[in-house]
Amino acid sequence: MRVTDPVQITEAAPQDGALASAASLITKELSGDPNFGSVALEQGKLVITWHGPENDRIALLRDQLPGVDISIRSAACVPGTVMDRAGTLLTEDARVRVVGMANDGSHVVVTVSEGADNSALVAAYEARLGCPVRLETGDVVPATGNH
Repeated sequence: MRVTDPVQITEAAPQDGALASAASLITKELSGDPNFGSVALEQGKLVITWHGPENDRIALLRDQLPGVDISIRSAACVPGTVMDRAGTLLTEDARVRVVGMANDGSHVVVTVSEGADNSALVAAYEARLGCPVRLETGDVVPATGNH
């Protein structure tokens, strides 16, 4: 069981080194804020998934990174709160295999074991996580590919 890291990892081309460095700085500066979901490189700009209005820290980052196109994507719920609750859900519900925020911040993806009664789970998980849920079924395959 695991909670997926809310920070999206994006492979950058060598010419995107400055953007990758800027993304690392943004992640470092915002990672303790519960409103921060992720930062991603999309079409030559950085997109911060964020819940609520921009704060002074984001304004300061924009000032520190002149020439870097930074936009905000609104998250449907508070990513930090959701991930805290996801940890509890993973330890308390044996059916839950993986919980993670969607990259666009619009919902949470909850992966449950095969055979779980999906019809009742979505509403229950939405209530517990405080965010829209998309339910998936399946087991987590280890990185080695062996079961």
